[in-house]
Amino acid sequence: MTWKELEKNLTEQKCEWDTSKSEDGRYWLRVTASDRQSAPEDPRTVEAEAFVWVDNTSPEVLVFRSSVSVSEAGTVAATGMARDVTSPIRSVEYRIDDGEWQSVALSAVETSIAAFTITTEALDPGERSLEARAFDAAGNAGTDKVAVRVPEEAKAAPAEAAPTEAEG
Repeated sequence: MTWKELEKNLTEQKCEWDTSKSEDGRYWLRVTASDRQSAPEDPRTVEAEAFVWVDNTSPEVLVFRSSVSVSEAGTVAATGMARDVTSPIRSVEYRIDDGEWQSVALSAVETSIAAFTITTEALDPGERSLEARAFDAAGNAGTDKVAVRVPEEAKAAPAEAAPTEAEG
C-alpha cells in the first residue's frame, strides 16, 4: 500500500483534509503522533488507523416523464427514482415552481436506489414545474425537473362546507 502524506511535523493537534479534491471512494487513514519535539531524549510514537468514505458526487434523480399525470381535480402524480453509487439515499423532496420543499415518503431508507411517488395538492391551471430533489448520506443533493400543464378544466377539490343552521 502506498501512503500519501497530508501533513508532517504539525504543532497543532488537528489537520484538515479538503476531501473535495479527492476522488469518491474508501480511504484508509493513518495518523502517527509523536512527542519527539517535546521529549527528544525518550520520544514515543502512537499510530491510529481508520477507514473513511469520501463522497463528493450528487445522487442521480429521475422523475419518470411517462408517469406524470394530472387529475380532474388538478393534482399531479409522478413516480421516480434516486440513485447514488457511493452512499445511501437519505431523503427525497419535491416542490412546485419555486415553492416550499415537501418531504416524500420512501419505502426503504439507506439504500443506494430509492423509488418514490409524488402526489401534490390541487394546483392552479397553467404551466407548472415539478422538481424532485434527493440527498445522500454525505449531504450531496441531486435534482430533476419536469414541466407539467394543469388544464383550465381542472377543478380544485372543493373545501369542506361549514354546516348551516338547518344542519345544526
